[in-house]
Amino acid sequence: MQVWKFGGTSVGKPTRMKSIRDLAIASGGRKVIVLSALSGSTNTLLEIGQALKAFDPVSAKQIIKDLKAHYQHFIEELFETSEGLALGQEIVDREFSFISSLADVQPFTIK
Repeated sequence: MQVWKFGGTSVGKPTRMKSIRDLAIASGGRKVIVLSALSGSTNTLLEIGQALKAFDPVSAKQIIKDLKAHYQHFIEELFETSEGLALGQEIVDREFSFISSLADVQPFTIK
């Protein structure tokens, strides 16, 4: 069994991700394919963390909204069937629900 890992610019556009799919199919054999975050996502997640650390949930929520829109556009271009899009949408909604919940936590002080 082989393990293939792709991330960053190699999964930055739907056409690149489809190329990975085609490569994996053409090579045959059993494999595990690991896809990391889309290009630019890691830096954006760090921005969200910095906004939350600065107790700025308004900025964090806007950054989260923009990142979700990026993923939304990506899956709309990636999936070729309504069934695939529905599965992709489920994943995006679930993950961004969690990320958004981080911005809803109220700061507290220790007395």
